[in-house]
Amino acid sequence: MIVRAKRDPRAFGPLYQMHFDAIFGFIRLRVPDAPTAGDLTSQTFLKAMSHIRKFEIRGIAFRSWLFRIALNEVNGWWRKQKKVKELGISSDQLRSLVDETEEYLEDDRLERLIIQLNDLPEAHLALMELRFFEGRSFKELSEILGITENAAKMRVSRIVSTLRIAMGVEK
Repeated sequence: MIVRAKRDPRAFGPLYQMHFDAIFGFIRLRVPDAPTAGDLTSQTFLKAMSHIRKFEIRGIAFRSWLFRIALNEVNGWWRKQKKVKELGISSDQLRSLVDETEEYLEDDRLERLIIQLNDLPEAHLALMELRFFEGRSFKELSEILGITENAAKMRVSRIVSTLRIAMGVEK
């Protein structure tokens, strides 16, 4: 399908249909409302279609390439909004991160953890969302962010360590 879409933009439709739900869901988690998510999803697929000739089949997975485009669209949207992006997570998702710190946290410390997460730079917050709140593998992280798998592991480890220090769990 990718080879056909590279030759003929009209052949992009099945790729769109195959990946729309995943990309829309990915974006919807990162913006405040469904209409904005729909607009950004459209922009993501328009960019993908117009740049598909640059996509190399032997490189990253097509789906990861779409996620990278989507993440760039979301980040660009937030920059244009000039608003502070806040993390919206469930308590189960937060527990996933807490499990990584290997510590039990009381409710007041969980609140501080949420504040610390919201204070992370945008790139770090995106990495934490992908890893802990969406459950993506390090391989997926590497493909979406355009870094090596080892770099993804190292970045996550450093961010978790920074959070542990900020929470007073590690010195």
